[in-house]
Amino acid sequence: MHAIRFPSNYTPETKLEDLKLRLERTRLPESAPGKPWDHGVDIGWLDKLIAYWRDGFDWRIQEADLNTSPQYRSEMRGIPLHFLHIPGKGPDPMPLLLCHGWPGSVYEFLDMTPLAHRSFTIRGRSARRIYCGRPLIAGIWCVLSPWATTALHC
Repeated sequence: MHAIRFPSNYTPETKLEDLKLRLERTRLPESAPGKPWDHGVDIGWLDKLIAYWRDGFDWRIQEADLNTSPQYRSEMRGIPLHFLHIPGKGPDPMPLLLCHGWPGSVYEFLDMTPLAHRSFTIRGRSARRIYCGRPLIAGIWCVLSPWATTALHC
């Protein structure tokens, strides 16, 4: 399998502006009778969530975090793969494959990146460093789906 280094991810500003406009135009229904969550989502909670995504969430910070790990693309049996590859330092690093589920993303594992560069002691014995691979599940974040010819965009 041959892997090609994936350039840093960058979401065009026009896409972020479009998302903000769509969030600003969101119209919420009236709350259902009864207690919140009894008949669906709590509209007050949803309104706060929309406000956070519109006014508080900073995609550029998340994007910068994601771009701290080297990313690659490859293909296996005709299916395009996008993965993070963190080589361990030192002699004979132990391979570790971290897979996220749905809903989730490789972002869940970014805090583990420094572990690839540390030695461990387990029960008083020195352990190997970690050689870490993290595939991104197709269709989640900016990953190629098996049937697509171009990357899915956020």
